[in-house]
Amino acid sequence: MGASVPGVSLLEVSLLGASVLGTAPLWGSVLALAVAGGAGAVARYLVDLWIQGRVGSFSPEARAVPWGTAGVNLVGAFLAGVAAGAVAVGGLSASLGAIAGVGFLGAFTTFSTWMVQVVDLAEGGRRRLAAGVLMGLLALGIGAAVLGLWIGASLFAP
Repeated sequence: MGASVPGVSLLEVSLLGASVLGTAPLWGSVLALAVAGGAGAVARYLVDLWIQGRVGSFSPEARAVPWGTAGVNLVGAFLAGVAAGAVAVGGLSASLGAIAGVGFLGAFTTFSTWMVQVVDLAEGGRRRLAAGVLMGLLALGIGAAVLGLWIGASLFAP
């Protein structure tokens, strides 16, 4: 199973989407990104709450893991991969891919919250857990993006 699209990198697809948005009428692009970003932020908040509501029966150590942030970041990485794969094979326009990736998924996922939560764990004396959350979610996120890229390219190939 190849994780990449022949001749196209994920970075190239991301940059292509940004450049295509740059060629559209400015205010139309800004409005589309704002609407998608607003929807992504609301979705993130609701998904995070839903996930956190499910961990109440976990052990105290397991409840310390930021499951909501982990969930949105992993789902977001996967969906960004799907969108990038679809754009790479021509199954989704670059402008729609950028609106989905930069707008919706950019607001849905959160690097900054993840980093603050890792620092909070470390400062609270849970350094091993902090390292596990940092490295584990990084590895899983990369895997989710690669899987999404492969699935997106496979599903949307002409």
